[in-house]
Amino acid sequence: MIAFLFVLIAMGAGIAIDYGRTVHAQTKMQAALDSAVLAGARAAEGEQISVAEKMFTTNFDQNAASGVSTAFKSYGDGVFGGTATGVVKTTLAGILGVKQLDVGVASKAKGVGMGQTDEGVFCILALDKTASQALLLNSGAEIKAPDCEIHVESRGNNAAVFNAGTVVTSPRICIESTSVLINGNNRPKNLELGCTVDDDPYKGKLEEPSTSKCDFSNMNYNDANVTLSPGVYCGWINFNGGVKNVTLKPGVYIIKNGGWNALGSWKGEGVTFYFADQSKIQFNGGAKVDVTAPTSGKYKDIVIFEKSGMQRSQLVFNDNDMNFRGMMYLPSRDVTFNGGSKLNNRTMTLIVNTLILNQTKWDLTAAVKDGKSVSAGIKSLHLIE
Repeated sequence: MIAFLFVLIAMGAGIAIDYGRTVHAQTKMQAALDSAVLAGARAAEGEQISVAEKMFTTNFDQNAASGVSTAFKSYGDGVFGGTATGVVKTTLAGILGVKQLDVGVASKAKGVGMGQTDEGVFCILALDKTASQALLLNSGAEIKAPDCEIHVESRGNNAAVFNAGTVVTSPRICIESTSVLINGNNRPKNLELGCTVDDDPYKGKLEEPSTSKCDFSNMNYNDANVTLSPGVYCGWINFNGGVKNVTLKPGVYIIKNGGWNALGSWKGEGVTFYFADQSKIQFNGGAKVDVTAPTSGKYKDIVIFEKSGMQRSQLVFNDNDMNFRGMMYLPSRDVTFNGGSKLNNRTMTLIVNTLILNQTKWDLTAAVKDGKSVSAGIKSLHLIE
């Protein structure tokens, strides 16, 4: 009797394992099919099916199931869909005569907003080509970017990580790698894997200001109200506990051989920060920032940029109420935005080496559209089934 019970327990465990493998295969198949129909819906007429088939083959782990077949079709009115089927060979369940378990999924995507669009305009671009976690969203992070895309150039393993409790809304999230990690049932809509991300469109194109002399060196500010003028700031510039309000006059602020320790409320229009080396601004907890880039001139729309060709380094933003309007061009920086960072209805484009978001709440539109053609096409895509 005991031996018989052991047999039943072993068979039950085997069936559970086979069921788990089937669920895993179906999850992988659904993710690959979603990416495929999104890519197909975006493709030109006549190329949709071939594009979708290629995307599915690229993204689906062929070891997850056997005998896999797909079928794609256009339904008209901007809708493109497909199905995928296959089987999972069983192990111990075969003792009961169940040699295989069927898996099958379906998906449809719809393109909306036909007409003249800013196709491919991004508001976030992570440049590292090989990094794991080039884009990392930790629990509580939210990005709402309904009119601009998110691009990750990495082809590394787990190039992007979306942890449980994160929300990402964008017409297209393009990851060059076919490997991402999604914890929890929160796969972002419009996530495309194995797609092509254009390289840095601003590399070598931004004129770097002269940094040969220092206008201000190793300053300590203690007054409640501080007004700053453009120039070259060398060494460490400290805004101590008594500082309440900092006003920035229009112009270029060059930070060299050190950095700024920032407190208080910061305001400025027509302002550009330039990091001449691995210098930085450390906006400490509780700082409030309302800084807008110039609207004309050589640094039009650029709120922060850095010297080209630098080795990678880290940059952390801790402030809770951050309002930078313009492009942050920091291709060498591994940038982290920590808990409480809020961007509501902000116009910002972020170009970094890698990006980590911790409990951030962002609502974005792109600050710049240079290098992206305006063409007839689909403004946004979303899954409808």
